[in-house]
Amino acid sequence: MSDTVKGKNLQEAVEALQAENERLKSLIKATLGEQGEALGSAAAAVAPKAGTTLFTVLADETTSEAAADRTLTLGSAPAPEEKAEPLALSEAAKVALALGLTVGEELGRGGMGRVLLADDLGVGRQVALKVLTGGLSASEEGVRKLVHEAQITGQLEHPNIVPIYQMGRMEDGQLYFTMKRVQGRTLKDVIQKLARDDPETTREFTPLRLLTLFMQVCLAVEFAHSRGVIHRDLKPDNIMLGRYGEALVVDWGLAMLVPGMAEPACELKLRYETPRIDGYVLGTPAYMPPEQAQGYIRQLDRRADVYALGSVLYELLTLTPPVQARGVADALRAAIAGDFEPPSARAPERAIAPELDDICLRALATRKEERYPSARALHGDVEAYFEGTLASERRRREAAERLTEGERLKGGYDETRRRRDRAAAELSALRATLTGAANLETRRALWTLEDGVDAAERDVAHAFSQALNRLLMAETLEPQNREARRALGELYWDRYLDAEAKRDQPAMITWTDLLARVNDGAFDARLRGEGTLAIQTDPPGASAALYVYRERNRLLVPEFVRELGPTPIADLVLPRGGYRLLIRNKGYADLFAPVSVERMKESRVAVRLVTSEALGEGFCYIASGAAPIGGETDTLGSLDAAIADPPAFALARFPVTVGEYLEFLNDRGWHDAEKAKIHASRVYGTGEIYLRLLPDDSFAIPLKDAEGDEWLMDWPILGVSHEDALAYIAWRSARDGARYRLPTDEEWEKAARGADRRRYPWGDNFDPSFCNMRDTHAGRPRLLPVGVCAADESPYGVRDMAGNMRDWTQSRADRVTGNLSIRGGAWTTFETFCRAACRAGATPAMTAVNIGFRLAKDL
Repeated sequence: MSDTVKGKNLQEAVEALQAENERLKSLIKATLGEQGEALGSAAAAVAPKAGTTLFTVLADETTSEAAADRTLTLGSAPAPEEKAEPLALSEAAKVALALGLTVGEELGRGGMGRVLLADDLGVGRQVALKVLTGGLSASEEGVRKLVHEAQITGQLEHPNIVPIYQMGRMEDGQLYFTMKRVQGRTLKDVIQKLARDDPETTREFTPLRLLTLFMQVCLAVEFAHSRGVIHRDLKPDNIMLGRYGEALVVDWGLAMLVPGMAEPACELKLRYETPRIDGYVLGTPAYMPPEQAQGYIRQLDRRADVYALGSVLYELLTLTPPVQARGVADALRAAIAGDFEPPSARAPERAIAPELDDICLRALATRKEERYPSARALHGDVEAYFEGTLASERRRREAAERLTEGERLKGGYDETRRRRDRAAAELSALRATLTGAANLETRRALWTLEDGVDAAERDVAHAFSQALNRLLMAETLEPQNREARRALGELYWDRYLDAEAKRDQPAMITWTDLLARVNDGAFDARLRGEGTLAIQTDPPGASAALYVYRERNRLLVPEFVRELGPTPIADLVLPRGGYRLLIRNKGYADLFAPVSVERMKESRVAVRLVTSEALGEGFCYIASGAAPIGGETDTLGSLDAAIADPPAFALARFPVTVGEYLEFLNDRGWHDAEKAKIHASRVYGTGEIYLRLLPDDSFAIPLKDAEGDEWLMDWPILGVSHEDALAYIAWRSARDGARYRLPTDEEWEKAARGADRRRYPWGDNFDPSFCNMRDTHAGRPRLLPVGVCAADESPYGVRDMAGNMRDWTQSRADRVTGNLSIRGGAWTTFETFCRAACRAGATPAMTAVNIGFRLAKDL
């Protein structure tokens, strides 16, 4: 007998065993295919009794929770229990073995065998040496399984299957085989560390890395299937991960040949084959298919391994096996029942793709006909997802680069817009100082600023185009990139606000539609435009009724919403828009308070109540509070956009009428006829008086004027200068015991527009019938009594601010000439004068048929 293990073949091992142990001789002969009593007794030991069912086995089985993921052997005649004896070698055996292999520490053990580290001295490498746990007292079935595993694994030569180097026996008769030593860890170890959020493992084993390992396993299993072998115990414990990225399928102890499954001329040649007898339950319950869990051995084919691969994939994705049971019985029942929840539902925090859900559940189908037909088919779908994911990763990187560029360009766009706005403000300020007499140098400065604003507008358009281009590229590369969609949304939102400020409805619709395309909810609050409203009154306890402005027949009409209850009122959530409050309290005048609710902002209304006597008959209350004015670049004389917040004041509902002005002229206690004549309504330049001077030195309306019109006492007064208006105010203040004045520019525009940036006192739409202007009547224009045009009413109730007669104010029209501002439209003017932001200027002595005035007073 040779002193070394190396070079001994299996026949020599058998001959030695015959000399030392008759029982082992019979057993080894059986494993080599020789018929004998040992083979018969071994077959009898593993054959199930007639009528044995899974449920009779389950009735006696353990309910240990840990047993569900251990390799299980169930049958009517259980295998003898293995004895966990140490590897006992005689001194002679150790000496002999040392000439070929030296045995080192134990690397691991299972239910049947132990794996030890060994040095192959002949080749000069470390190997893994597998022996039976029971040593010389191992059961016949254990010996048979060891030989079976060695024969199958040794013939499956594949990069992802651990190669077998040699098989033989030691000097004391123990069987062994050596195989490649895999330095790494099991897939189960990795999964457990991932489940504990181990930082190093999480960095190393990304979801894509795990899929690459799984695909290697699929190909190894497919190779075994091509040789007619199914593994029957695929699970993370039986997949070793090497240090250089390799995945190796190990532990082929339960592997079985399936007749007719191998490719032509590729079926393995085994001297011992596992009996294909129904009634056995072999494998690990948490990973076995229903047919295997029910012991239907003859039904097992490649799709049994496909199911187990699906179980492994499920655990890779969720970090938990698909079957989670308290014990073997529960695990087997769960395996038979199937019907697993999708991986994404089991582990929603892991962001599992729907495609992987579908792949996994198909592999785990209860009916094997519904599973993938092969491990390669399963590999193909995982590979398609993997390659698509890699392409997505490349697109994601490119999208991130474009997004970074786009955000940088968006910052440049924002700065360009600010420069444009500063240039426009400078231009507007210069225009406000110019008159027709401006010299060439001043006009050149104006032209330079105009050119600068035009250039700034072009720069804004160019910057917008560049930023839009990069961000669209980012979104195209990665349509679900939330950052790119958000940046695009911000870009569209800026343009929407620009269009909104210009009241450009078509542009607003365009930008809203584009914003809706990329909006994932981030812009919902802005688009809804909800804000909050707080209302206070002095004194408190007033009742407040809420009206909302709705467009009816192209007019903004206040429609009742509800009573809000007593003041103060806080945190009233309302949709963005224009509203009007009706404030009432016993002993005080009823007051209107327009308010604009802005998107995602708080609007505040503070109303100091006044008595009817303090307000005065014919006056409207203009509450304090912020109101937008100006900012209409297409409107003659518009102020720069600003927020006006003058103190509360009162403004006359109507302009001063002819009848009221005649009272002033005819008050001889105030002035004599000659002084009164100075302030009489007259033609500018000629001084011709429109009114009739009666014999008693009093003034009366003309029977007919030069145009043939009969004057009416309730016409607004016309043909009066700013100086005349001040004279009337002095007289009226003395008569009424009040302190009247002319309104300022800001006060007049606030009273006309309210709080919601409307273009005209009635809203944003124009029609000649809404006010009295040059196009209102068929034929030539004509003056009307005050208050005839019901539509020409502001949110505060002030009438005739867009037509019939323009109003003097106390504000200067510009900073140079000293001209005073005139507001509103008139019966002779075009549409642009009807806009609430329109301003014109005139010298204080100017009179005209379309200029009058109305009173204001402090409260």
